Amino acid sequence: MEIRKITMKDRRALLELYHYAYTEWTDREIKDEELEDIIVEEIYGLFENGSLLSSVRIHDFEQSVRGVIKECGGVAGIATYPEARRKGYVRQLMQKAFKIMRQQGQSVTMLDPFKQSYYEQFGYVAANAPYLVEAPVKALNHWIKEKPGSDWSYERVRAVDVKEDYLKFVREVGPRQYHGYIIFNTIPDAEWKRRVKDSIIVFVKHKGKTQALSRYRIRGERIKGRFHSKLHAIDLLWRSLEARDRLFSFYAKHIDQIDEISIHAPFEPQVDHWFKDTRLKIERKANWMVRIVDVMKAFENLPGAGEDGVTFELADNECPWNNGLFSLQSEKGKLHVTKSSGQPVVKTSIQALSSLLYGTLPLEELEFQGRLTINEEWARHTLQRWFPPLPLYNVVYF
Repeated sequence: MEIRKITMKDRRALLELYHYAYTEWTDREIKDEELEDIIVEEIYGLFENGSLLSSVRIHDFEQSVRGVIKECGGVAGIATYPEARRKGYVRQLMQKAFKIMRQQGQSVTMLDPFKQSYYEQFGYVAANAPYLVEAPVKALNHWIKEKPGSDWSYERVRAVDVKEDYLKFVREVGPRQYHGYIIFNTIPDAEWKRRVKDSIIVFVKHKGKTQALSRYRIRGERIKGRFHSKLHAIDLLWRSLEARDRLFSFYAKHIDQIDEISIHAPFEPQVDHWFKDTRLKIERKANWMVRIVDVMKAFENLPGAGEDGVTFELADNECPWNNGLFSLQSEKGKLHVTKSSGQPVVKTSIQALSSLLYGTLPLEELEFQGRLTINEEWARHTLQRWFPPLPLYNVVYF
């Protein structure tokens, strides 16, 4: 048995594995052009006697964690043939993946689980999923309030044509606006075209400078003899509330064209106030799952009010470099992490610490569930101040 990065020669075998595990299997031949999107540098396989049995992909991302950019390993493409299951192969792949992520400087990891309980065994914890909010477009009518002759303008373009402009704005605004937001470090043109196929990007500009943008698709179908159309807003980014208003004004202008709008919206209460005179339909996808890979790098430079220090003892079965005593110190509004030899006031598992980092659960809930213990009341107040619950927002599914 061997675990290694796949090669160009392995791509066809990888797609055959994907087709078996993720789609409806057919006996048609895989075409050469289907192999072009496979980024071999990010994919590892488990081979036995030269045959590919299991795989994992580690996307090269950046992620905003409480407003601070962290290198993130997006885990995906976990697939195994049935004859290779229940043999510990996926665990071996995941342990290899954690080591690779650490070597690559990726201090946190995120995945879209097929089954939450399955990935809990590897130390991942459930976060939230974004809303998918659906309403009649006429429920946005109150946003149309623009006066002609202003310095605001719209630029509406095919998404495939503006990769660099889009990614530049996302990098500038996304981390500041949204906790948990994923940003591509690099994305090849072929993968970009596949991801944004048939979508449009609107740039909202003030005096020629982009102040907001959104990517969206328009779909339609004939229902009972009438053509019914829907606009799906995939992401929403803005520098100011005025720019946000202009973005919603743009969508409201579709009132005579589109029947419904769905928005991949942040998990925040103000979403309900974006619409008027309607009942919203709100759906949720499966929860994202998150995890710390390298505790030293994950907490470094996060916001931390006050001048306090907390020593904690951490246990991590999958990433042994995280085991031991650490000191978390706040100085000038930022947190710093060092190895420690003192007495811990907190004892925690990697699951509980990952929940604190990402804000997936309040501290008192983690204590109640027995996932961490705190010996000093002042330490409890300090951790509550540093790590309030915080919903994440990410629309890059992988």
